[in-house]
Amino acid sequence: MASRILPSFDSEGAWRAVLARDKAADGRFITGVLTTGIYCRPSCAARHPKREHVRFFATSAEAAAAGLRACLRCRPDEVARDIAAIDRALRLIETAEEPPNLETLARAAGYSNFHFHRIFKRTTGVTPAAEWIRVTSSASSWCSGGRRPGSREASMVLPEPGGPTNRRW
Repeated sequence: MASRILPSFDSEGAWRAVLARDKAADGRFITGVLTTGIYCRPSCAARHPKREHVRFFATSAEAAAAGLRACLRCRPDEVARDIAAIDRALRLIETAEEPPNLETLARAAGYSNFHFHRIFKRTTGVTPAAEWIRVTSSASSWCSGGRRPGSREASMVLPEPGGPTNRRW
């Protein structure tokens, strides 16, 4: 069975991502190893197969349809679960009146606090608290006076980044 790959798919770039164990490539494609009958994430820590035994699939369902089973080490089917969990947490953050605590977000996502924080930061690039600050600051005025960061009034309220603080080292 031929794999369905997007027309702009670069199989050599995908192979480089597999060799580099690039976590950023997770969820973009699936690596199938025909000799072992296993499909993996591009970032799987298992030994690299020979290039001629590898096929790339757009989804894990296509790899399974080709007769391959999921890797027990990297669990490629859980990528979609992580993304769904992050989406639930982002919706919670966007609708919250006050910053939700990590435990609430992790419980809604179905993960432990530590694991949720790790996958949230890996996926979004920021912590849940930083995401809440970003969402609330972009959704409303910076403060009740309508001041925005960088304005003269804002600089009078907050010190410049890297500037002097009251904290003693």
